[in-house]
Formats: sequence, structure tokens, C-alpha cells
Amino acid sequence: MGGVDGEMKRYEYEIGPTGQISYAAPSGHHDDYVIALALGVWGCHTFGVEPGRMIRLGGGVRLGSDDRGRRSVTLA
Repeated sequence: MGGVDGEMKRYEYEIGPTGQISYAAPSGHHDDYVIALALGVWGCHTFGVEPGRMIRLGGGVRLGSDDRGRRSVTLA
């Protein structure tokens, strides 16, 4: 089981004695895809972009709208 699906299924959290939550992949596994997905969702939420819309890379960060008023973001 690899890729995004495998990492998402293995990703773990732990609640410490003070209530602090820690997230991580189990020892020997990666969490690169999980973190990339989380950052993408955060970016959509932060910039008001509808999740699932195309994000173009290159040219700095620019906010815009399409002809129907939906917001988009271009990232460097």
C-alpha cells in the first residue's frame, strides 16, 4: 500500500498528558503526501479558493476570479 492512500491510512495521532495533539507517520514510514495534501487544503481555505480547482504554478502569488466570480490563486 503506497502513495497518498497508504500514507493517509497509516497516519497517526497521539494525545499527550497535557492534551497536546501530535501527528506523525509510524516509524519507518513517510508522511510527505499527507503534509502536502494538508498544505493544499490550508492554502485553498486561506486564499478562498474552492478545493479541487486548478492551481497554476509559476509567476508569484496572484489572486483572481474567473468569469463566474469563482476565486483562483496562482502560486510560485
